[in-house]
Amino acid sequence: MNELLVRWHRQISSSQKKTWWLRLLQLLLVPPSWCYSLLGQLRNWGFDRQIFASYRSSLPVVSVGNLAAGGTGKTPTVDWLVKGLSAMGKKPAIVSRGYGGRYRDQVGLVSDGNQLRMTAEQCGDEPLLLARRNPTCPLVVARRRADGVRYVEANTAADVIVLDDGFQHRQLARDVDLVLLDAKDPFGNGWTLPAGKLRESKSALKRADALLFTRTSEPLTLPIGGLPSYYSHHRLSANVTRLEGSCCDIGLIKNKKVFAFAGLADNQQFFQALGTLGVFPAGTLSLPDHVVYTTELQQSIFARATGCDILLTTEKDAVKLAGNMFELPCYYVGLDLDIANGQELLRLISSILWR
Repeated sequence: MNELLVRWHRQISSSQKKTWWLRLLQLLLVPPSWCYSLLGQLRNWGFDRQIFASYRSSLPVVSVGNLAAGGTGKTPTVDWLVKGLSAMGKKPAIVSRGYGGRYRDQVGLVSDGNQLRMTAEQCGDEPLLLARRNPTCPLVVARRRADGVRYVEANTAADVIVLDDGFQHRQLARDVDLVLLDAKDPFGNGWTLPAGKLRESKSALKRADALLFTRTSEPLTLPIGGLPSYYSHHRLSANVTRLEGSCCDIGLIKNKKVFAFAGLADNQQFFQALGTLGVFPAGTLSLPDHVVYTTELQQSIFARATGCDILLTTEKDAVKLAGNMFELPCYYVGLDLDIANGQELLRLISSILWR
């Protein structure tokens, strides 16, 4: 049922033509969207006039965020940015909300830069994925991001903070706001939630320092106040990794009978992307974003994969799985980000942070 509702909302909120009943449903959701938008504007008005307080860190802060709800590629962008800052000789730390995590403390230490200290169930799947990809980078989760930043200031040697999904989190001041937009449908139908997919109206982009258009291989410009714009596309890795840790070229599984499953914001993009690598699953299972892999779900996946040789999933799902969960070999494939003018983006961020 949840998957059906998500699919309906994706159809309603997109800029594509709709059936009459979807248009009617969108119309019914417009009044709540007005209220949501008005509350957001009042909130921003309060922060703009310093009626509401924001914490200013002693360290420079770069926020990676978006305007629209759903997956625009924030996690791969945070990963790319951390690696880019590290290559410049900086010592970044990541602060995340830890969506879906069950931690109870004010701040959760996912990684101290030496070892992992939390599980995906505790901290959420994206923070653990980022920590595994960047083992020397401290990473904390905090519902109030300012608490996480204070922890980094007091307990790590970091000299710059990357804030994951921070554009709307105005309780923490930042020095650079990088906002991601899906090039294929940046604003959807133009409405805020729930009639559309926008967290804020397009006018909020005046707070941004730069835009990163995702899922495009071509430059894209929109009339948005002359903001510096960059463009990127995601690609699946050419390697697959078994849950136990061994890695191999994806070509070795092309002749296998594959059953693929995923719990992403948009699973169909993953299944379709497998085809670009020459992998055409015999069956697929689409799961909700941030799904919990219960024993019952594991058994259901194995039952659906009857007759298949291997299981294949995403790196994000793999952080919640163990090698002994399935009777079939289970592999995962990572997602990499290519920013065509990425060095220009790093130079812009550096020029703002370290003038």
